[in-house]
Amino acid sequence: MATAHVSPQEKEVEPEPQSLVNDLSIQVATVNGSGSQTANSVLLRAIFQMGIPVSGKNLFPSNIAGLPTWFTIRASRYGYVGRKKEIDFLVAMNPETAEEDVRDLRAGSEVVYDERLMPEKIIPAMARRFSRTIRLFGNRGDFAVQEYHDGMGRVLRVLSAAAGGSVNSSTAAAAIKRHGLSYASVYFGNTPYYRTGVYSALQRLPDFGKTYYPRVIKAWELLANFRKDPSSYAKRFALHRNRFDDRVAPSRMWTFFTPEQVEQLKFEDLAAIQEATRQATGSVTAERRLVPLPVPYAQYGLSPRLAGKSPIAERDPKNRQAYVASEPATVGLLIYIANEARLLAGRNFQAIEVNSLVRSEEYQGRLQGSNPNARTALPTHTIGKAFDLPLKGKSSAYRRDLLFILSDLESVGMLAFIPEGSQDTIHVVVHPEWEQFFTVVYQKATASR
Repeated sequence: MATAHVSPQEKEVEPEPQSLVNDLSIQVATVNGSGSQTANSVLLRAIFQMGIPVSGKNLFPSNIAGLPTWFTIRASRYGYVGRKKEIDFLVAMNPETAEEDVRDLRAGSEVVYDERLMPEKIIPAMARRFSRTIRLFGNRGDFAVQEYHDGMGRVLRVLSAAAGGSVNSSTAAAAIKRHGLSYASVYFGNTPYYRTGVYSALQRLPDFGKTYYPRVIKAWELLANFRKDPSSYAKRFALHRNRFDDRVAPSRMWTFFTPEQVEQLKFEDLAAIQEATRQATGSVTAERRLVPLPVPYAQYGLSPRLAGKSPIAERDPKNRQAYVASEPATVGLLIYIANEARLLAGRNFQAIEVNSLVRSEEYQGRLQGSNPNARTALPTHTIGKAFDLPLKGKSSAYRRDLLFILSDLESVGMLAFIPEGSQDTIHVVVHPEWEQFFTVVYQKATASR
């Protein structure tokens, strides 16, 4: 970490501020889902326990993992707890908003930032470290790249689990050669039920640590594409950009549809849903048509929540059955996930519960007052493209297996999912390029029933 004194450009020069003692405003800029809430609370309590009146609040509390979140702290020896307009001290931990965050500061403010975000410093340092560590892994670049992100201790724990015995930095190269290990074989050669030690070691890697090496390989590929054919890269980039605005997409699903498609495909009211479901016959080619979840549900490994807390159509129980439906591809994906879970868990399999499928625009509007996730420009439920999988009250094995399957399917581009933390639910959307595949899954699964 490093600190910097800020002198914003294109603003009037302000007088140099006086020293601040126990009277300042702190802003911490991070992303949701990074553990920032816990860290911010520790800082808040530390100031309070020093005897300084203090208050703290999320300026923009996001419920979606990856979206920006700002936490403001007001410390005042005079007892003022209201948020100040001016920020005296910025902790810039989110590279996506850092430039704008700094630009908004007044002259004389202080900034703490991560030097690892500065290419001119991190690239030479990375090269020096890489040249040392690659030799420890028998000149295998894959493990050396992983070590750069995860640290030597964590990579050695993964190698120990894969080799079936203790591996340290002096024996890593020999263990890799003896067992014929590559990072790909380690990563793909485990499940929650097979080589569980390797699975557990990978799960303990921080943030996206277990996929760091594949991400670097893909980055190399993209850079080569850009150098060789910038126009081809631009087309590729356009397919993965946020279709709603210029911000970084908080989830891949924001790259799937345009606002115009949402407007065209939405179901305005219950009557539209009922009509689209009535149109369903033996063919599934009609545009926007919905199909009911196939019965008997248990035979497909599914369990739609029709009663209890937060069931399907909680706000319209009289017409609940109409909402137990979605597009054929969406239902096909749900059936596919249930089948994968059955294959993974065997006799320990638990039916996959779903508590939201299609909604109308009118129904979505009724949810917005109590459900912050319903207040979105991309209401994928209203276009029949999404379902929600509740986790509250589920066993740790159920959670683990479901996330294992969803992560694998997302990594190959079949779907996108986001954990909705406030409701302990997973929101899942099928990738448009895989809709035909999952439509066929639905057709084949229901053809003989």
